[in-house]
Amino acid sequence: MFNSIITLIKTVPNGTVDSYGDPADAVIERDLFCAILSIGQTEFYQAQTIGIKPQLKAVISDYLDYHDEEEAVVDGIRYKVLRTYREMSNELEITLYGGVRHADA
Repeated sequence: MFNSIITLIKTVPNGTVDSYGDPADAVIERDLFCAILSIGQTEFYQAQTIGIKPQLKAVISDYLDYHDEEEAVVDGIRYKVLRTYREMSNELEITLYGGVRHADA
């Protein structure tokens, strides 16, 4: 079931500044095994009412593996995290939107 890879991406301040004096951030990436699911029709249309188009869902086996990451890469496509949902088991469902091909992915 968990036969795909998701790269979770989180940007955190690293306490330094760049050459322009702006705070610099560190990017933390982690790979996890996941199962890829499609978006249900009801969920898709509910999100459309607020202008968001969910693309897919990734399910990871343990909700403790998720650390509030804001972005994810699946199959070389970068997504934003729309929401997470902990199922009755320890699994965590991550709904993703805005798939954009990314050169670094």
